[in-house]
Amino acid sequence: MTEKELIKNLRQLRKVRPSKDWVITTKQDILGETQTPRLFPFFNPAFAALLLLLIFLGTLEIAKDALPGSPLYPLKKTAQTVSLFFLPPQEKAKASLILAEKRLEELEKISKENLTQNLPPAFKEYTQTKGEAKKEIAKVLPQAKDPEKKEFISKIGQIHEKEKQVFATLQISPKELSETKTQDKELVLTLLKTEKIEDEALLKEIEELCQNENYSLALEKIVIYLSQNQNLDKTNP
Repeated sequence: MTEKELIKNLRQLRKVRPSKDWVITTKQDILGETQTPRLFPFFNPAFAALLLLLIFLGTLEIAKDALPGSPLYPLKKTAQTVSLFFLPPQEKAKASLILAEKRLEELEKISKENLTQNLPPAFKEYTQTKGEAKKEIAKVLPQAKDPEKKEFISKIGQIHEKEKQVFATLQISPKELSETKTQDKELVLTLLKTEKIEDEALLKEIEELCQNENYSLALEKIVIYLSQNQNLDKTNP
């Protein structure tokens, strides 16, 4: 090989570039680095976020029928509770009352299916939710318009009647609802201030019940009286 040919070959070598694999391997050998192979090369943060969202929505859909005491129930409860935060006071009171009704339906379902292990948490969920609903109603009732008051009273009456049936099946006394005593008292006092009760005998009975701290029964009697008066108003315009 002549000197000119050697120079020519050396110049051609300048154009040769090492492969990426060779560069990475050589760098790892020099620095002592090891690279863990990626099982899913296509996996990225955006894909991970989307996957987690789909899993969450799927789990939430499954959890909608969960009952108190089941593993997925906290997820269902959280979703329902969070939805109340974005509502104005009047709508929040209505939604809280509807939620209490759903808790009672859960308790009834558990009773019918004889899921005894789920009864304590279901009873607790109902009493707490019912208490919160009464608290929200007591806040908005003084400013509520007559149609809204009638709607509240009607719904409370429906829940009371349903509660009687469920509690009779479970052999539960209303006195066991001590957790809602404060809310019952607040709602009774609010109704006595905002609604006109002309039955003196009933007022005296309610007063005696309040003195004995039986606010649940006092509330029931007020609701029944107001509901009957509403019905009379509708039939005799």
